[in-house]
Amino acid sequence: KDKSSKELKKISRSLHHISIQNSLLHNKIAGLKEVIQTQKKHKKKSKTLNLQQKKWAQEQRAEELRKAKIAELRKANKLYKEKIAEEKRVQRAREKEEREQAKAQKAAEEAKRRAQKERDKEVQNAQKALQLSQRGRGRPLKAAAAKKKPARRSVGARRAPKPATPPPPSRTYKLKSGRTATLYN
Repeated sequence: KDKSSKELKKISRSLHHISIQNSLLHNKIAGLKEVIQTQKKHKKKSKTLNLQQKKWAQEQRAEELRKAKIAELRKANKLYKEKIAEEKRVQRAREKEEREQAKAQKAAEEAKRRAQKERDKEVQNAQKALQLSQRGRGRPLKAAAAKKKPARRSVGARRAPKPATPPPPSRTYKLKSGRTATLYN
């Protein structure tokens, strides 16, 4: 019995030791699970209240609407400026065309006036020639002499002044009545 009681005690101690280790391990596992749970709770982000989200959402929506309106106004302004620029280009082209037409019309009128003047001159020359031929041979025809140009005088100072020539004496003669008469050529 001694031997079996010793073995029994030994087994009983081992069993007790193993059961205590088992319970310690279970406690340790439970503690670790609890620590993990608390860490998970701390990791979760806090959520804002729905009222605040709605308020921010409204502000964000209002901001988006404002930005969209600004973008739309910019686009409309750009289109307006392009339209104005196009109208100015068209206006300049029209004015240029009008100026060119006026210039062409003026040139045509000038050419017409010159042609009319030339025709009038030809008619006048033809009439003169006809009149001269109808005059007969009463007087010999003079060649069309060029007009004498007056002598040009120099502007600079002369070397020496010319002596004044006295006028030629007038030719006079006495009439029977005693009066003196002057002849002019």
